[in-house]
Amino acid sequence: MKLILASNSKTRKDIFDMVGWKYEVITSKVEEHSNSIGPEQYVIDLSKDKANSVASQISDKALIVAADSIIYMDNKKFEKPKSKEEGFENIKKMSGK
Repeated sequence: MKLILASNSKTRKDIFDMVGWKYEVITSKVEEHSNSIGPEQYVIDLSKDKANSVASQISDKALIVAADSIIYMDNKKFEKPKSKEEGFENIKKMSGK
């Protein structure tokens, strides 16, 4: 059965490569958004959306691995920053915690 990584993340690819798995990368075509408030359900929702998006792009049976990660601190989600400035501000907020 074909193994598909539903991510273009270098870190996730490195993990698959270290394990020695043969896989194909197909990225999802969904906007990463969830209405879930809690961090656990939020990343589950996004992971399912990514997996479903990739599943709709293929016709063969395959095992699709999709994941999402966020930083959650002080009841706030820190997602991928949209700019260098936002990234810098996020790092300042997290510094020392």
